[in-house]
Amino acid sequence: MKNTIFAFILTFFLIGCSHDNGFAQFELTPIQQKWENNQVFVAVRHNDKIAGTITAVYLNKVMPEFYKNGEYFFISFYQKDRSVKLDLYLNGHSSLLFQKIEKVDAPYGKLIADTPQWSQLYIVGFAKISKKDTLGLTIANDGYTADKMVFKKRE
Repeated sequence: MKNTIFAFILTFFLIGCSHDNGFAQFELTPIQQKWENNQVFVAVRHNDKIAGTITAVYLNKVMPEFYKNGEYFFISFYQKDRSVKLDLYLNGHSSLLFQKIEKVDAPYGKLIADTPQWSQLYIVGFAKISKKDTLGLTIANDGYTADKMVFKKRE
């Protein structure tokens, strides 16, 4: 009985000390909201088995002041076999820029909640596609497939 009363009083004081609930930790800035809303995740398959994952963020909608002379994507890529190189295509066109990011600093550091150390990060750029409102990002390599990642240019 003594332990029950002690636990009740301790719980009462701990609850009374809490000013915020857990959701206060998940408030996003406007740019973080854009980042989350313009991100697509797909699994990469090889011979019908999952061989990795790709998360792509359409940077033109997240940071239009920096990315306006083409179509740009932030790619987080995890694959089990790191020796395989996957090629990315946007609406059937190959990339013009494929730059690996070694260290996540500004402006991306504050936008990425948690990037595993085993992921490979890239900025991938394509020629400007002006006649379509929908962009389809696909991968290509012998035996490797993934669903098309679809992005809207305008909302």
